[in-house]
Amino acid sequence: MLNRSFSRETQNDCLDGLLAAPISASALFIGKSLANFVLLMMIEVVSLPVFGLFYNIRWARQIWPLIGILLSERGRSPRSERFSARSL
Repeated sequence: MLNRSFSRETQNDCLDGLLAAPISASALFIGKSLANFVLLMMIEVVSLPVFGLFYNIRWARQIWPLIGILLSERGRSPRSERFSARSL
């Protein structure tokens, strides 16, 4: 899912256009990483209540798993971006 952010830009040389833009490569990487983090958080906002409904989990009483999920996604997003950039 996260590899699509780079694979869609290889068609028609859009990635070359982004690299030629007057921004640094690190700013481009941070922007892509932040966009993927927001996408992952939106997916989790939708899927966690459904998961809690099926498994009878009361999320209001258990805040620590939610904090753990947020922190793990914060660390997973840049690593997955780096991996998808290297796979091109």
